[in-house]
Amino acid sequence: MELVECAEGRKLVELSAEAFHSRLEPYFTLRSYVVHNGERVLRPKLCSLDNAKALLATEAAFKHLPMIQAVINSPIFAEDEKGRLVVLNQGYHSRNGGIYVLRKREIDTGIQVDEAVKALLDIVRDFSFLDESDKGRCVAGIISPALRFRRLLDTDFPLDYCEADQSQTGQTYRMNLICSVYGEEPCVVVLPSESKKGVASLDELLSAALRSGRPFITLDNLRGQISNQLLESAIRGQGTVTVRSAYSKPTQIETDHVYWMATSNKAQTTRDLANRSIITCLRKRPWNFKFREYDGTDLLTHIKRKSDYYLSCIFAVLRQWHLCWKPHTDETCHDFREWSQTLDWIIQNIFELPPLLDDHHSEQLRISSPGLSHLREVALAVQQSDQCGEELSATEIAGICEAAAIQIPGCRPGAELDQQSRRIGSLVGPLFKESEVIEVEGFVIKRVQHKAYDDERKEYRLRKSYCFEKNQEICPR
Repeated sequence: MELVECAEGRKLVELSAEAFHSRLEPYFTLRSYVVHNGERVLRPKLCSLDNAKALLATEAAFKHLPMIQAVINSPIFAEDEKGRLVVLNQGYHSRNGGIYVLRKREIDTGIQVDEAVKALLDIVRDFSFLDESDKGRCVAGIISPALRFRRLLDTDFPLDYCEADQSQTGQTYRMNLICSVYGEEPCVVVLPSESKKGVASLDELLSAALRSGRPFITLDNLRGQISNQLLESAIRGQGTVTVRSAYSKPTQIETDHVYWMATSNKAQTTRDLANRSIITCLRKRPWNFKFREYDGTDLLTHIKRKSDYYLSCIFAVLRQWHLCWKPHTDETCHDFREWSQTLDWIIQNIFELPPLLDDHHSEQLRISSPGLSHLREVALAVQQSDQCGEELSATEIAGICEAAAIQIPGCRPGAELDQQSRRIGSLVGPLFKESEVIEVEGFVIKRVQHKAYDDERKEYRLRKSYCFEKNQEICPR
């Protein structure tokens, strides 16, 4: 591999034999033995392509070249031989598969934890969260990369999944804020529509992102059904995945240096990916909301200018956790037990926010359930059309879906309205199996059943309707 400059910054790329034989010249004087007047003498000679291929394939190349898995811009926080928390700044660090820090950063290790907490909470002040636990999960997303990059927490980390109720709510902005704190540009993977027809193209995009050595890999604006075995294995598996690229042999890549992030308005995941995620729900601010300015600039520009300070604040928080002997809670509501218990302790005891995983399991169930995911979209559309509190039949809901361009799962586009309404009934019916009232992301949905006379069948039949209301106990923050 070699470091190359690109539009997104420096990244690792595989060194081809064609490139390698030209790279030798600046570093070595290349010569070859030739026979001249009956004697063997050394003469200048360029490395042939065959020799370049042979050199790259030698055991010595694997034995003596340093291992490298990640290239990052920010220092990493690690424990030294005596167990003290230290800052590893610019340069190559051989542990954990090899990490190269590109830039020297000025980390102030004397910032007090109270100042650090206030500064980090100020970053998320203008975001509107579904509830306070979402705010805690957002803060956890700011802290987690520092624990990840140097294995201060040597465990699996979940996919940081940020979901909004409308477009342009700020989920991608939040993602960029977190990356900017660490001085990074994310490696963005955008899933094109044709990729939904198969997994091969997404595998190639993910493989290229993993090969780059970049610490942040982000899946932006996910839509539809998301199912990919490589992604799930990279987030939680054996610690390595096999990646492939065109004209190259498969390569084993370690995944414990990557912090995965994703944004979406209405994606649906597999149950496995939902269980591998930590979900933060955002709400769109009113159009006339005035966002805070920082010396005439927006928050993202401010973060980029003062990233050293905010990284120092993260160090202060982790130093406090480390001085307390790295405690954790007994939280058991997430499959990534060690991560969730550690961040739960930090969020509750240092930031004084509610438990990290309050109501989180219901969000995991929702994003992996076609019926609940669809019901969420319908609830948002009902709110937009000012029909909250009204009893709506499946046919009326189908009309709302058509007006809001909401695709009904399992129903082909352009289907007749009665077909759509029947499909809606079969989707949402099982959701009310145990109760006539369910909650979905800040909405309370009631199913109302009553008998009505059917003129065609000349009999009374049971009719069902649905009433959508905002949960008054949940106030966006």
